[in-house]
Amino acid sequence: MIDSNAIKRFLEDCDAIGIRNPARFLQGKFPKVFTHLRGAFPGNIIPTDIDGEVELNGKFLRLEYKHEAEIKSCSIPSGQLRCFEALIRTGYHTVFLVGHDDAGNTTCLHIMAGGGYADVFDQCDDAKLKQECNKWAMRVAPERTLKCN
Repeated sequence: MIDSNAIKRFLEDCDAIGIRNPARFLQGKFPKVFTHLRGAFPGNIIPTDIDGEVELNGKFLRLEYKHEAEIKSCSIPSGQLRCFEALIRTGYHTVFLVGHDDAGNTTCLHIMAGGGYADVFDQCDDAKLKQECNKWAMRVAPERTLKCN
């Protein structure tokens, strides 16, 4: 069943933030399916998508959005988890596993750094996520950052 109120809210939100072509925006948000590359890599693996990444002073913050149930139950796909752990071992990456509810609201945050979970926030919202991103930025590039509110 189509929820016309949800569609209306989505279109209003798109307009409010300057998205002039919501269909193209949505197409860009669909997970990329790399099945055409099956067989190109050992073990029949295919590439993962990247939800978000920031680089400051040669340090990287990877943002991975998952449903809160996946985050809280630690049921991240094993290949993706191994990838995050390998990135962290380089010493250049921190990974924020951001949990969201069915409505897309931020609900939890697990921070992977230095060989394990550095911080676990089972209660989180957008303001807390912003604060944690700012703390990371201040740690890796204090000369380039402003403290956010």
